[in-house]
Amino acid sequence: MPSSSVDISGTDGDGRHRGPMVFAVTTATLVLASVFVAARVVCRVGIVRNVSKDDYLIILAWLLAFFLSFTIDLGTVNGLGLHDADIDPNDKAVLRKCEYVFSILYVSTSFYYYCTVSLVLDAVYLTHLPFPCRIPPLWQPRLPYWCFTSA
Repeated sequence: MPSSSVDISGTDGDGRHRGPMVFAVTTATLVLASVFVAARVVCRVGIVRNVSKDDYLIILAWLLAFFLSFTIDLGTVNGLGLHDADIDPNDKAVLRKCEYVFSILYVSTSFYYYCTVSLVLDAVYLTHLPFPCRIPPLWQPRLPYWCFTSA
């Protein structure tokens, strides 16, 4: 089977090929994130010797980011950023699979980030330090409402 791929260094003739830019930004972002995650893991495991739940959540977030970046880069090499008419017919199947996997990972990642933000806000909410009043969360409206009094 002949191998065909899109040259990610050029354009499609009218300057509208965004593939090289998408590839470069996605790869650079992944490399930068990988450096920071690796530094954190080395510090937590090697220096502090205390790995907690948030470290596992960060590793999970990095894995999701890695697979998202991989599907974007693979899609870019196979025609992502080109007009449909300019995509090699041999590359369309791989590109469509990348788009499908990306959509599943994107929804999963969005849900993961939503849950993470909810957990962080819940942790801040439960500390009661910045808030003088406790207002029940939307998912538990029957909890009592109360405020600290100064007297």
